[in-house]
Amino acid sequence: MPSYQAIQSVLNYLWEKGQKLDIRTNLQDRTILVRIPNEFIRKKVLEKRLWYVGTAMFQVSRWTSSKTVDAIDFSSIPLWAHLKGLPLDLRSLEGLSFASGLIGEPKETYEFTRNLTDLNLAHVKIEADLTTRLPELIELKRTSGEIIPVTVEYPWIPPTCAFSSAAILHQTSQSITTEILLGPTQRFIFTVVYASNLSSERSDLWVDLLDVHQSLSLDAVPWIVGGDFNQIIHFSEHSNPAINCFDPPMTEFRDALSELGLFDLRYNGPLFTWTNKCPSSPIAKKLDRCLVNHSWISSYPHSLASFIAPEISDHSPSIIDLAVNLPSPGTRPFKFNNYLTKHHLFYQTVNQAWNQAGGIAMDLSYLCVKLKKIKGDLKKLNRDNFSDIQTRVRETNNLLQTVQVQVLNQPTEANMREEKKLLDRWEFLRMIEESYFRQRSRINWLREGDLNTAFFHRLTQHCQIFLLLLWPVRR
Repeated sequence: MPSYQAIQSVLNYLWEKGQKLDIRTNLQDRTILVRIPNEFIRKKVLEKRLWYVGTAMFQVSRWTSSKTVDAIDFSSIPLWAHLKGLPLDLRSLEGLSFASGLIGEPKETYEFTRNLTDLNLAHVKIEADLTTRLPELIELKRTSGEIIPVTVEYPWIPPTCAFSSAAILHQTSQSITTEILLGPTQRFIFTVVYASNLSSERSDLWVDLLDVHQSLSLDAVPWIVGGDFNQIIHFSEHSNPAINCFDPPMTEFRDALSELGLFDLRYNGPLFTWTNKCPSSPIAKKLDRCLVNHSWISSYPHSLASFIAPEISDHSPSIIDLAVNLPSPGTRPFKFNNYLTKHHLFYQTVNQAWNQAGGIAMDLSYLCVKLKKIKGDLKKLNRDNFSDIQTRVRETNNLLQTVQVQVLNQPTEANMREEKKLLDRWEFLRMIEESYFRQRSRINWLREGDLNTAFFHRLTQHCQIFLLLLWPVRR
């Protein structure tokens, strides 16, 4: 919701017209009470119904003592449509009504269109049904049988929500359970959690969730539980290395999730979702999660939770996408180079990529997402450290020889340290190079060894020569 200053500024500009407005906001129920002294302006404001302040849409209705506001009827929303390519002989009121009637109910036009200011563009106001898709192209058919395509653009369309309804089923001081209907057929249960800082009170939350699970028979219904649980599941979800074992609250939380049949939804973003904002003694934990059951995965197999930057908060908010596009397979297969395991950052890279891909790999599609993330990070590790390995070996060897000459001319401690450093690096890169060509030779053999190719015959001849050389010795 925009700030009070922004609301006051915009509404005064639009509605004041010489008579000051009286504007009161109620943040608790997200409503605004405006007294408009001018009767004519008040009537026009009520007729339009939908207004914008910044990017926030407001519905306007007459105040009543009951304080009830009707829901927005998206089946009848006034909007402007721009028709491109409408023939001049259809620029009459009858022709405009006929063309715009294919989009919605025609209402009006204005001087821009009536005066033919633009020969290729006509503006018409309609009442459209936003519960169905608005057409971007309409076709007009003349009596002669000619088809005339007309492009339709909408300068403004109010945002719509796919939720048909939401109803609260259960509520406590630490959780709210709601039923969400997506259109006429899809239904799921959403429990929002804000757990207490006290372990004893969190125990009450776990018991309450078990009661909700049993009373609503949530095994057979898609169920998602998200929010701040104020509890980690595993000691790896704490940034302090001294936390290296399970404690009773962790075990109790894990047991509760096992009883509930809940597990982490696949997610993107950082492993930790909370920090203490204390630079002198920094601590980070994974306190926020999105948990789902197996029925959820069956109904929304491509769903994903994304944890984003906390900005002014100390917790990372999450965004849930019900139908994220899975990564498509590449045209070139990924070849894992064995020498990558020799790099000191290999384990850290794999572990970080696996955790950032988030969640548990419940099926092959989840595993594919995780491996895709790891593949990209391993490619970068290889590119930054081992690309063009032969050139790296040669350049390091040249540097080593230069420094060794310097050591012979000036046998200082600094020169000898540099020689030792370059020697170790050269030997390491030579080992990587050897591993690279050994693995590549095996791939070549698997690809060409049994195909009766020139590669096969060269290897055969090499083996025969080797055996002939050994034969006199063995005889």
